[in-house]
Amino acid sequence: MREVAPATQTRPVRVVIADDHAPFTQALEVLFESDGRVEVVGRAGNGEEAVERTLALSPDVTLMDISMPLMDGFEATRRIRELETGSTVLI
Repeated sequence: MREVAPATQTRPVRVVIADDHAPFTQALEVLFESDGRVEVVGRAGNGEEAVERTLALSPDVTLMDISMPLMDGFEATRRIRELETGSTVLI
């Protein structure tokens, strides 16, 4: 059986949270920031901001809400993928 080396992480996972419900976003940020493995680098309250923040901040992960004003999460995700930002989008 092949042994797998333990994962060593040199820096926290950089995350942008895209959700239009501020209390939920703030709670997620507090939860993530209490764990040194995750760093919230930005928040977005609508799909357009999600695309802008992902492009500007180059997070490892963008957490995307589906239903948001101005542009929904599906369209924002499509645009982020087209821009090839390198960010993984989780809806």
